[in-house]
Amino acid sequence: MEYLNQADDTVTVKVTARVGDAVRVIEQTAGQGGSGYEYVTIAGGNLNMISSSGTISGDVGLTGSANIDPDVVVNGNIVEDPTLEVPTLDFPTYEAMCDSTHSGNMTFSSDYTGDLCVTGNVTFNAGVTYTGLLYAGGNVTINGDNVVINGTIVAEGNVNGDNQTGLQFNAQPLDPDVHMPAIATDGVLSLKNADNLQVNGVVWSDGSPDFTNTDNMVYTGSFITNGNVLMNNANNLTLTFDAALLAGIPGLTGGGVDTTGSLSLSGWKTY
Repeated sequence: MEYLNQADDTVTVKVTARVGDAVRVIEQTAGQGGSGYEYVTIAGGNLNMISSSGTISGDVGLTGSANIDPDVVVNGNIVEDPTLEVPTLDFPTYEAMCDSTHSGNMTFSSDYTGDLCVTGNVTFNAGVTYTGLLYAGGNVTINGDNVVINGTIVAEGNVNGDNQTGLQFNAQPLDPDVHMPAIATDGVLSLKNADNLQVNGVVWSDGSPDFTNTDNMVYTGSFITNGNVLMNNANNLTLTFDAALLAGIPGLTGGGVDTTGSLSLSGWKTY
């Protein structure tokens, strides 16, 4: 047995076996993977899913309490821990990623690609696809159906998409080990009555994200909020925790996110 390519968090193990004239060699790389904080929801308050239906796949960590309707199936653990520390997010990290800056307010009525900072408020009209990072110094308002964000929305103010249908937020990784959030707001995320909503990525909100009356929501990632998570009167919810989407998020610290996670295996080779 040999240990190759040793680093702080990975090592390749090579095993050579011989029986008579036959020789077989097996290699496997073992390392630390994941974020070490395996919750679909990390909330500094309560999780309210009253008069709702759907499925949660993953663990829920709360400083408050979970108020979950019996029609919501939970495939995981509900942890109510008043000592839970919610991770913080450094917003200037994302502001520094912009390639260009627009001073004042801005409205998108057609598709846009780029990493843009807007010093004021941002409005998206119906049917727009935005690809890249958008950093808003004010609020972000979605003012129409079928808006698609293939990247990251970061807002110093609120993010509001109430009463719009077919919205999509799809975070794009910088590389396999560095994931970007889908939505980050220093205010409140409000997607009330936003049916057929799809979110792929981590959502960070300083306020209480509100998905009241939002039906057919499909979410893959992790909620991180200092407030409550509101999902009352929402039907056919599908919430799936994905530890990989928490790994390497720029500016995300504290609350156990930087701790070492589960064992990861890669690079299997036999010859």
